[in-house]
Amino acid sequence: MPTSFYETKTYDRLVSSTFENNVDDIQNQINKATALLAFMRENGRIKIETGGERISVPIMYGKNTTIQSQAKQTPINTTPMDGITKVFYNWKVITGSITIWDVDLMLNKGNKVKQFDIMDAAREQFILSVAETVTGQLMGDGTGNGSLDLLGIQAIIADTPTSGTLAGIDRSTNPYWRNQYNNAVGAFASAGLNKTRNLYNKCALGSTKGTPDLCMMTQTIYESFENEHLLVLRLAKEDEKMADLKFANFKFGTATCVFDEQSPSGSQYMINTKYMYLVVHEDGNFQIMPKRSTYNQLATIIPFLLLGNMITSNPRKLGVNTGIT
Repeated sequence: MPTSFYETKTYDRLVSSTFENNVDDIQNQINKATALLAFMRENGRIKIETGGERISVPIMYGKNTTIQSQAKQTPINTTPMDGITKVFYNWKVITGSITIWDVDLMLNKGNKVKQFDIMDAAREQFILSVAETVTGQLMGDGTGNGSLDLLGIQAIIADTPTSGTLAGIDRSTNPYWRNQYNNAVGAFASAGLNKTRNLYNKCALGSTKGTPDLCMMTQTIYESFENEHLLVLRLAKEDEKMADLKFANFKFGTATCVFDEQSPSGSQYMINTKYMYLVVHEDGNFQIMPKRSTYNQLATIIPFLLLGNMITSNPRKLGVNTGIT
């Protein structure tokens, strides 16, 4: 067997063992890399879909008004009810690649440790870059790159939810499709705790029960919140799963409070992740695709695909405090 053919096979096996044969581990590492992705992963808020032209989500926008008290002979109200419909979110496509230069492997063919170091460095760079890019988009408003970015928190939880559209529904004329909000909060030391409590309680209102389970903010707001919340924190437990993943956190009611460097400045988000979560396609779930060789380069390319989007089925269970200083 020619030496060059043998070495090519050796390099192929090395690339495969590092990337293609460790897809589940790479997915897990990506989903543990930032507070938002880690929380969603640990709480089952990354949901798998099998396909469809768009992401279809059932929503309830009205009550069943046939429920009533009645006298002995009063007929049961059997009026057909509206109030349940579907909204649709577009699939968003996130791609990238890992490039392994064959020459780098050739120059270190007598040093297996060095070859594995090259692979591990490429793998680590890839995981951190995917997590940072995806989280940045999930913290955004979905308008980046000509609105090709994932739908983010700033689009779903609007600073002014009395205007604009979300998933094709006009919020100005459909109050049921508006998130909760408090604008111009000001200094956290003077108003922050009261506004946090108020927003938390607003998100708990409605016939659909449930309180927020996630509170996202910047490091600056987190530290102000932590300082004002200090006496309570002495008695409150942290989210042990998030602590195990090395994310600083504390509890406010049922909400796990965390910070992220890409969280929008001056804003604090109360989220019930039962009603806002990441949907991914089963074949595009932070997927490492089969490697391929380029015809005009001495390189092996490993493509990456995320096919999904962030969605909400009930904006009323979500909220934002803005203008925090």
